[in-house]
Parts: sequence; structure tokens; C-alpha cells
Amino acid sequence: MKKQIIVAGTLALALVIAAVPAVACEGMGDNVHAGVVKSVGDRNFVLIDASTGSPLTFEAGTETLMVLRPGEQLKVQYATDEKGRLQAVRVGR
Repeated sequence: MKKQIIVAGTLALALVIAAVPAVACEGMGDNVHAGVVKSVGDRNFVLIDASTGSPLTFEAGTETLMVLRPGEQLKVQYATDEKGRLQAVRVGR
């Protein structure tokens, strides 16, 4: 009986922890994503979105790209250009 309670409690906790990132971006407002930096290139960086787990590519200026490191958590405010590309407007930790 105790073993079943422990297993049920562990599963319930895991579900709660898994649900927290799912609402991470929704509660931050329009045009904001949060997640972990996957890679940084010459003109853009890839963020793994905390809500969906999907990769998002943001174009950014050189000054921004120089300080980003793979594995760090970020919040990105962005705009979308006429071609549908995501432009990082503000990046915070």
C-alpha cells in the first residue's frame, strides 16, 4: 500500500513539473518566447521553446549573438518581418 502511494505521488509530481513549462510562454505576453539556446550562428540563434519543445530560429544583431551561449535559458521578445522571420528585439535571462 505504501509503495502504491509513493508511486502515485511521484507520478503526480512529475505531471505537475511537466506542465509548468507548457504555460511558460503563454503567460509572458505577445511576441515573447522562453526556452534554452540550442545553437548560435553568425546571424541567428536557435531557441528550444519551453512551451512546445520546438526549435525557433531568431535573427539577431552581432552584439546579441556574441554573448549568447548554448544551454542557457532565455526570454526573447521578438518581431516578425515581412518574410515571416523572427527578429529578436530584446533578449533577457
